[in-house]
Amino acid sequence: MTLTESQQEYYIECLIEKEKCEDSYLEFFKRGWGVLEPSNPLIMNWHIEYLCGLLQVEVERIAKGEFKTLDYIINIAPRSLKSKIFNVFLCPWVWTKYPHFKFINNSFEAGLATSLCLESRRLIDSDWYQRYWGNMFHLSTDQNVKSWYDNDKRGMRRSASTRGGVTGTGADIIINDDPQDPNMGESEAERSIVKEHHGKTLYTRLNNKRVGLRIIIQQRLHEDDLTGYLMENNPELYHHICIPGEETDDISPPALRKYYKDGLFFPQNPSFTRESLHEARLPTNLGEIGYAGQILQSPSPLEGNIFKRRDWRFWKPKGVKMSPVVIKTEDGIVQVEAVDLPDRFDETINSWDMAFKDTEGSDNVSGQIWSRVLANKYLLDNNTMHMDYPTTRDAVVELRTRHPNITAVYVEDRANGSAIIADLKGVIPGMIPVATDRSTGGKVARALPMSKQQKAGQIFLPHPALFPWVHKYIEEHASFPNGKHDDQVDAAAHGVNNLSEIVKRVIPSYDYQNGKHFRDFKIQWNKVDSRHKFFASVWQRKDLATGVILSMWDAIGKHLYVFHEMVSQRSSPELVVPVLLSQFNNIIKDCKDKLPPKEQNKVRVKLLKNFEWVGNKLMFGKPTQDSVADQYSEFKVMLTENVGYDDMGSLTELNYLWHKNKITLHRSCEKTSEHLCRWAMDNNQPEGLSGNKNISDIYFAQALCNIVNLLIGMEQFKMPKLKAYTKISNIYQDKADKAIEQNQVAEFNTGTFEDKTQENNKNSWMST
Repeated sequence: MTLTESQQEYYIECLIEKEKCEDSYLEFFKRGWGVLEPSNPLIMNWHIEYLCGLLQVEVERIAKGEFKTLDYIINIAPRSLKSKIFNVFLCPWVWTKYPHFKFINNSFEAGLATSLCLESRRLIDSDWYQRYWGNMFHLSTDQNVKSWYDNDKRGMRRSASTRGGVTGTGADIIINDDPQDPNMGESEAERSIVKEHHGKTLYTRLNNKRVGLRIIIQQRLHEDDLTGYLMENNPELYHHICIPGEETDDISPPALRKYYKDGLFFPQNPSFTRESLHEARLPTNLGEIGYAGQILQSPSPLEGNIFKRRDWRFWKPKGVKMSPVVIKTEDGIVQVEAVDLPDRFDETINSWDMAFKDTEGSDNVSGQIWSRVLANKYLLDNNTMHMDYPTTRDAVVELRTRHPNITAVYVEDRANGSAIIADLKGVIPGMIPVATDRSTGGKVARALPMSKQQKAGQIFLPHPALFPWVHKYIEEHASFPNGKHDDQVDAAAHGVNNLSEIVKRVIPSYDYQNGKHFRDFKIQWNKVDSRHKFFASVWQRKDLATGVILSMWDAIGKHLYVFHEMVSQRSSPELVVPVLLSQFNNIIKDCKDKLPPKEQNKVRVKLLKNFEWVGNKLMFGKPTQDSVADQYSEFKVMLTENVGYDDMGSLTELNYLWHKNKITLHRSCEKTSEHLCRWAMDNNQPEGLSGNKNISDIYFAQALCNIVNLLIGMEQFKMPKLKAYTKISNIYQDKADKAIEQNQVAEFNTGTFEDKTQENNKNSWMST
């Protein structure tokens, strides 16, 4: 058959096109695009040529049986044709020369993987493809379904999903395109499924592990997504290609930066113009967090997610000259001058976030020291690292001891935290559990109040030159909530939020290390005399739960010693009195000078009589009714009501004695310690923890106030500058509050108190 000239030209053009497509994946991609997308013209960009060339080199290498160097991780924005390049056109092009190649193409959802498989199949079945390569292979009839087809040359294309399996199947090229649903980026459980599927399923399916190729293509969703996980743990196994939608420092390899035009990756594509990117960044669309991951390929935005890098403030030691802290932002370099650290603080607390496990993959344990002056909060110390339980326990004690003037130790009440709280209650005063259940709103909700204060310039970190850990601290906050670790964010949120909630604490600070308010001591009961007054304060809640405090007033040293506490579910004397008498026996047996049995019994009886027993109003019924106090009389205990007691007046008295170091709690009085640090005042009204106006949850603190209130009217009390309290107006109370604050600044926080109590009573009634 003789061909016409035009037919010959057409035939030659077809041969040239066929050879070009076989020799160049880029050429095949461009010609094939017109077949599948005839009404959607291809918009070319440099990254298409780059990725097609990369794939062609790898395919030719595999065909020759040459060993690979590394597998690939490719991070690129959606709508950049990545699925077309890797999942639709690659297999048909490879089969034009190497129809024996086997492919596994995986996506997060089976329907998506199948649709890409079908699109690839449509290209193979097209007239254009069959005209040129229809004689290279035929699709098999025994394995020819939407998600899986073979050819008669032993080639295979199989689609898979992250939640599915591919057992029994091997491949020369495994492409994991979008292994995780973008809407599930923050789900730790979902990320774990993706990692397990990659490591235990896809990773093992190469026919020849030294020749075959694994490719992961992903838009970044979280710092600990599959890309982040592999690049942190096995970066030596992968070529990492990162192509952000805008020019950033994360472009990899760096040589690709030269292809960006006016800072944009693909400006001729309507999805990647500056206007479109700005629109994508709006809170109603991707928002800052989504934009940072999916467009910039950095789960931590340049300026941070919830916590912006530019909003941090820094402190330095007073009088020390230090250079400004340099922060890189979208608009360039920002220099932040560090301020002088205040001489004194209104309050200082310790906040801990505990880990669930002690393994390397678990979160760190983080303990932080935060101080407040008015609305400003200062991070003074930070201990963050992987710790097992014994190390964590020691770290809590060590950090608490290193910073003695703290009000409370807030510990997350979960994981190891619950055990730490139970273990250290009797060792460290002021241990307060922090709830982290869903009622608190989750991690993000707990962090938002702190982020608002950070934006207002009220959060101060140490100058990074002082502590190198500040850099990592800032990065963890910047990547939150998409970061791999959030322990430092949790600890900071607990600390800052608790400092923000409390207007004024009854006991604004503890002096733990120097033993001013808490220490071990034993009363020498055989040496007490009329100078010592004993009190038993019984405080009943509405639910009948009762707290009892035993204390002794030393008239010579002008000092109140609280040496025992007990909790009872009911206020009935048959429950309370026997336990206290048993406690007396234990105290007597522990005396330095052992007493004979007869003397012990006398002391025991004397103790019971010598205590002044005082209760609260709930324990005294109406004149026509029996009361709890009447029941105590049957045990030869005269329980009286302190009719002059009220919370506000007693707070003033207790606060004064505390600042003057005239109160010491035995270390075993852990509940009293906890309740004291829970008690706060707001609008001249006492309140419990976290703004709870019902202060019945701090009954030990009220029981102690009841004792202090009784002392005021005693002749032997005679404390200077302190008069008996009567109910006063709010105006006067405001003045009293200011006076107390002045005492606090002038005396308490200087740490220069003189404690002469032990000196006055040396070798007398107390041993330490």
